[in-house]
Amino acid sequence: LLEEYADIFEPAAQLIMQKEADPRIGMPCSCNEALREVRCLECKQFTPLCRSCWVRVHRNQPLHWAHVWNGVRGYFQRHDISTVLGPDSYGIPLGHEGDACPRASKPLHMTLVDNETGVHATKVVFCGCCDSNKWRQLMDADFFPATVTEPQTAFTFGTLRHWQLMTLQSKITAYDYIRALRRKTDNVFTGNVPDVYKQFQFVSRIWPLLEAEKRFGRLHGNGMNELYPRRPTNNLMVYCPACPEADVNIEPGWEKTPPHLMHLHTIYDTIDGNSKTGNYEKNNDPNDVSLFAGRAYMPEQKRHDHYLQTVPQLQKEVFRLTNQLKL
Repeated sequence: LLEEYADIFEPAAQLIMQKEADPRIGMPCSCNEALREVRCLECKQFTPLCRSCWVRVHRNQPLHWAHVWNGVRGYFQRHDISTVLGPDSYGIPLGHEGDACPRASKPLHMTLVDNETGVHATKVVFCGCCDSNKWRQLMDADFFPATVTEPQTAFTFGTLRHWQLMTLQSKITAYDYIRALRRKTDNVFTGNVPDVYKQFQFVSRIWPLLEAEKRFGRLHGNGMNELYPRRPTNNLMVYCPACPEADVNIEPGWEKTPPHLMHLHTIYDTIDGNSKTGNYEKNNDPNDVSLFAGRAYMPEQKRHDHYLQTVPQLQKEVFRLTNQLKL
């Protein structure tokens, strides 16, 4: 297969080089009011537009980078959508599905993070037509705020889904993931890109809980508790579909199974782990709590602490071992 590419190395390199310019730059825009000077590399087979048209067609894709042609220097310069028309000339509108709000607030500086385009220091315009909170307006637009009160940083839902897949499959850390996004934003002057690692640490813990709530039907009232009465209330554990479970996948009357056949309905619950692993030089928050609060695989903290008080001879050893487990 490599030999097949040997003959096209030179023309392929030329095609890549041609992407650094565009012969349509300087031609009249389709609006007939300005010249084409802005292109988008995230949109496939995109035709360059004038500045106003580029902003208009990207109102629902505000995190695409605008590459504006600099005729004096002879190359494209990358801009956030908030600076295409001039310094702080545009803010991403919220509350009206991309349309401008007639009672909009003043554009506010925000840092928005997207797994496809990186970290954006941009401006956002919040809707003033109702009493909707800022965090709700951001989430309606698929931005997850890093704080509830006066949010200044937000991550796209796509970023959090991508992060969850990457960390489960490739075991990448949050630190390396954010470093990669910062380098994707600017691989030369990476230090100039806002560092959102601390905000991401917090948000990346909340997102899996909300996703679990959705997947397990907990957002539909008490229906799941009634459907699976034998499971723990508000359960968020993944059950094996092949293991026998009453009222789920075994026939009624299984309680009358003869003793020599009871093994057919036996459930084996096990947990494995290296409890002797050292916890060296790790930054632990003494006030950290589990967001799952006993609804998954670890017990609720108060019940756990109460149980330890009933076995004083094991307190010292158990505390030392279980302190390594923070969910």
